[in-house]
Amino acid sequence: MAADWFKCKGDVWCDLFKINLNHETLKMTGVFIIWIEDGNSRKVLRVGKGDIEDELTKCKNDIVMQAFMHKGLKVSFTPVIESQCKSIEVYLYRTLSPTVNGSIPSGLPIKINLPWKQY
Repeated sequence: MAADWFKCKGDVWCDLFKINLNHETLKMTGVFIIWIEDGNSRKVLRVGKGDIEDELTKCKNDIVMQAFMHKGLKVSFTPVIESQCKSIEVYLYRTLSPTVNGSIPSGLPIKINLPWKQY
């Protein structure tokens, strides 16, 4: 599945702690990825699905995510049909192996391009 991952103004990855969570673009159902960039390396902390505005608000208020605030957490998201969210989350979880995540999703994965790569 080809996805158009969201970037913030200036065509840069959004910072979880600076993004306007009341912005119209966050009012969607979809999947998201939160990561840390360090030069050429990338460490994915969390992947998730659901109402993007609500889910990112939870992440922003999560004490574990706040512990990484000084690292500049990057976030991107893309709209997904609700019935496909769980399967795409399964794919993202298996592909990216996030280090800070809730429960491990199960089910059949649906492949989606990652924000950093073309499909």
